[in-house]
Amino acid sequence: MRKLLALLALGACGMTSTTACVPAPAPPPASGVILYGDSLIQEALPYLDNAEVHAWGGTAICDWTLQIIQRVNEVHPRAVVLSFWGNTLFTECMYGYETPDQIRAKYAADMAALKEHVHVPILWVLNPMTRDRGEPVPNPLYAAEPWHVDAGAAVEGPNGEFLPEYRLDDGLHLNDEGARRFGDAIDAAL
Repeated sequence: MRKLLALLALGACGMTSTTACVPAPAPPPASGVILYGDSLIQEALPYLDNAEVHAWGGTAICDWTLQIIQRVNEVHPRAVVLSFWGNTLFTECMYGYETPDQIRAKYAADMAALKEHVHVPILWVLNPMTRDRGEPVPNPLYAAEPWHVDAGAAVEGPNGEFLPEYRLDDGLHLNDEGARRFGDAIDAAL
């Protein structure tokens, strides 16, 4: 019985008895774009065109760094899009980084690591200001990159305030119209 199961397993993988059964990597996204982000990307997901999206609320770049490097080297997309507000509260990799200067330095180091290991263009997405926290700490870092988009501007007024008609009552997250505008701004940059 064991031999029969082993033969079935080898046949299912299309392998011979002298090679290991290793699953093929997932195919690259049809658009050639892979996007990583936090809750704002989760909210904009229905409005993002044809990108392979990896997003989870409360995460930071450091939560995804190894996965980004691995996935890019696996499928060689035409571009990677990164959109992180600067979360620090709910992610272990940001514990101990409390002041804006500490957070900015950590984001700068994580960005440098990605730029060293990711050899495709990276689109850095600026996020909206919030009433309680002001400008996202990484925004100036993203703005200094050669390829960036100020998607936050799509939901802000002329003074940079996150407009109530585009956000939820918590002042941090996008409503449906805000998510559409944010997603459209990212898509337009691609």
